[in-house]
Amino acid sequence: QNDSKKIIIKRRKDKRNLTKTQKYNESCEDWIAYWRANPHRYITEYLGLRLYDFQKVIIYLMNFYSNFIFVASRGLAKSTISLLFALQRCGLYPDQKVVVVAPTKGQSSRFIKKVQEFMRASPNLRAEIADVKIGQNESRILFHNGSEIITVPYNENALGELCA
Repeated sequence: QNDSKKIIIKRRKDKRNLTKTQKYNESCEDWIAYWRANPHRYITEYLGLRLYDFQKVIIYLMNFYSNFIFVASRGLAKSTISLLFALQRCGLYPDQKVVVVAPTKGQSSRFIKKVQEFMRASPNLRAEIADVKIGQNESRILFHNGSEIITVPYNENALGELCA
């Protein structure tokens, strides 16, 4: 009688008979796409690090605008926000090279030491990072996916790292 107006909902069955590995890989691809679209959620949900709302907005904007300037007063965690952006960028995109130029050697190494604090708080971040090297003139964070964060003090050698 009025069968044409009935709404029938059927679950789509996956007819592909995927292996566990294939299902895992598809699930990972879905999560990576989600976190690439929401970089602030990668930091809060996957890495388990807390962000203020304004920091979430800044990281989101940094990720989607190639030209971004953040002018802020002292104590507003500019370095921490930059570090978190670099961590999410290197964690979500393979073979990224992020070079951070700091005014002094001390500030350059403090930037990397902050990563070690985050690693103590986040087991997932520890799993993503292959090695942390703190040296006299440069420090590096190497990721398992081939990405790296390099910090160098501002001097003549820093130009070589930027061009490499």
